[in-house]
Amino acid sequence: MRLSREFKLFALFFATALVVTFVRHGLTTHWESLESVEQFFEYWLVNLIALAVFVAISAAAILASSKFFLGLSGERFGERLVQIQFHVVMAILVGVLLLFLLMEVLPGEYELL
Repeated sequence: MRLSREFKLFALFFATALVVTFVRHGLTTHWESLESVEQFFEYWLVNLIALAVFVAISAAAILASSKFFLGLSGERFGERLVQIQFHVVMAILVGVLLLFLLMEVLPGEYELL
């Protein structure tokens, strides 16, 4: 069974939202435990919606200027949209993972948020 690109993209969205939720919780509470698993998934849902809105705004801005900056005029709109969404979500995921690594490597207390 072969998975479609859209399914893989949605799975990447869900995984990225989980990582963002985990790292954001660690930053804001200094790794204190949550009251319940439901609370974690409530935060995850909020972060998933925020991620989707951010990706939609970013993709719209990139598509509006893609002829000028990227030269993507020859491809179909759906293919360009999936590629741009993938790249934006991967950039967010890499940024959050780097933030997590810096947070673990840097000594002492941190007050980022």
